[in-house]
Amino acid sequence: MRRLRRVLTIVVLVGGVLGLPAGLAQAPAPRRPAAPAAQKPVPPSLDATIRGILQKYRIPAASAGILAQSPDGKTTYYSLNPDTPLIPASNMKLWTTAAALDELGPAYRFSTNLTLVGRIEGDTLHGDLWVTGRGDPTISGRFEGGDRFAQMKRWADELLSAGIRRVTGGVVGDDDFFDDVLRHPDWKPAHYAEWYGAPVCALSFNDNCVDIHWKPGPTLNSPAAYSIDPDVGALALRNNVKTSARNSRDGRYYLVSVGSPTAEALGTVRLSRTIPVQDFLPVDNPTYYFVSTFKQVLESRGIQVAGPAVDRDEVRRAVPRDVPVRRFSVAWSPDLAEIVKVINRRSQNFYAEMLLKTIGKESRGEGSFSGGERAILEFMRRSEIPTEGFRQADGSGLADTNRVKPRQFVALLRVMDAHPARAVFWDSLPVGGRADGSMRNRFQADARQRRLAGAVQAKTGSINSVRALSGACRPDHGKPFYFSVVLNDIPGAGAAGTPAIDEIVLAIHQAIND
Repeated sequence: MRRLRRVLTIVVLVGGVLGLPAGLAQAPAPRRPAAPAAQKPVPPSLDATIRGILQKYRIPAASAGILAQSPDGKTTYYSLNPDTPLIPASNMKLWTTAAALDELGPAYRFSTNLTLVGRIEGDTLHGDLWVTGRGDPTISGRFEGGDRFAQMKRWADELLSAGIRRVTGGVVGDDDFFDDVLRHPDWKPAHYAEWYGAPVCALSFNDNCVDIHWKPGPTLNSPAAYSIDPDVGALALRNNVKTSARNSRDGRYYLVSVGSPTAEALGTVRLSRTIPVQDFLPVDNPTYYFVSTFKQVLESRGIQVAGPAVDRDEVRRAVPRDVPVRRFSVAWSPDLAEIVKVINRRSQNFYAEMLLKTIGKESRGEGSFSGGERAILEFMRRSEIPTEGFRQADGSGLADTNRVKPRQFVALLRVMDAHPARAVFWDSLPVGGRADGSMRNRFQADARQRRLAGAVQAKTGSINSVRALSGACRPDHGKPFYFSVVLNDIPGAGAAGTPAIDEIVLAIHQAIND
């Protein structure tokens, strides 16, 4: 990958089917959104309640978009600015995962190829090992019981089984399945040193982050001790982290420069800390990170590699026509059905961005953010969802230039309820109060919310001054409804939006079922 050479310095703080119960399954409906819903008069008491909630949390009503409809779309239970395009935060992942399931199918798997370029004589490969990425976000420990090197170890063992113990060349990484834009231009520089702003590259390892473990130094104000894992030269650290008082609150931030592998760490680690604290810092060059790590794994398994680990763009020479080229092994990801669970339940940005570029590549031949956006607009047209006012800048919702109307979210939910991948889509969404997703602490404020929690299955969304929740409420007893609540311009950092949304959904449920 040819890297951008402009330098930008940034400071980032680092902090430490509705389950679809069987009784709720519905017969497949036509795959188009329902006709425009009949507008049921909004009960004055519900409108007053919701406006009171917004006022209570100092959220401008003009910056709130709310729509609640019956699953068949024939009845609107409540609406407030449903056709205003708003910043949706991570609710954007609903579009990424829905379009991917439609375009690629739940059984789609990413592949990464290991190719031998050279002749084998005895136990020696006279040439290079090439690794070609095709957008797999999962080469890490997430699906490997925590062993992030598991796939690389398998490749090493396959090479050993083939009798190869020496490589006279190096390890070459090919990331050309995607374009060279590693981060969306609308992302804020402050996101670049956060795990959720990791670069998006077709050849990626460990979510394109290294782990940094910190321990206090021996005395107050002494330099803190750290280790980088894996330490393969993909990141260099200037350490200006100090040891702070025993009863202090510690925290670190990083200065990083785009186009440079060097970062500066500042902040503190408290003297009383006995267990190392862990930070996750994105690397600047994912391809180099991958191949350097693979080379280290090969050597740890007893395979000598004489040459360097490099990006294919740094290999100036062409492969001679008489040099054998043999695809040796293919690593396959888990099915897309499992990957969308990570994206929606955990709200994993890196996976979403990798998936967006993959949709663009597979459907339009453009492995880029813009290619993914065009593919999703085409999915909306196929599904007869109006596109006016819609803008998908990225796959995760990190960019504050994304725009979606609440009515478009509810239309998407209805489309996916009639989609062949319906069960997979709904199963990927978190459930209120359930520990395996981003709604584990939602709808827990009082007994009424806790009773409703398990009936709410929806995608959360959170960035500065924005909170969103879009999904379904299907109570055991009572009328189900689809909803989208998107709140912008929330005072402060936006935290008040979360309890406000929970109260709004509860209010709609009670008004419908009273």
